[in-house]
Amino acid sequence: YHYPGLNDVESKKSLKIPNYLWYKAIFTDGQYVRVKHDYFLKFNEWFKAATKRSFKNLGDGYDCDNFSHLYRSLMSVAAYKNNSKREVLVGVIYVTQKNSFGGIPAGKYNHALNLVCTEKGWFAFEPQTGKMCKLGDYPNWIMYYIF
Repeated sequence: YHYPGLNDVESKKSLKIPNYLWYKAIFTDGQYVRVKHDYFLKFNEWFKAATKRSFKNLGDGYDCDNFSHLYRSLMSVAAYKNNSKREVLVGVIYVTQKNSFGGIPAGKYNHALNLVCTEKGWFAFEPQTGKMCKLGDYPNWIMYYIF
């Protein structure tokens, strides 16, 4: 997937990353770029369509952590194709799924999904269903983040 949509390069500090994200996060790069919100929405539609075709009937072969890492990796590759010299601010988050969200039922288990920063704020994105919400509205406890 190739679609232009990255903001100018910004350091982690200039992104005003909330303190609770610093505390539980693993940042693998020194500088990141926010994702333009329109790009985020278009990429999500592409991802949903692409994975429906590509991963249909694989059972547990592509569960939550696989989908989350795939989403993050493909968003990163799209940035690379746009000649970005910095990583996009898209992470994988691991949560305790006590409340249903995005079509994933509540349960006594851990779950992985994505966290994306756009110019309109932070969003939780469920890559298995394409559902999303503002991070402040996300109903589950986040254990840790990988960016």
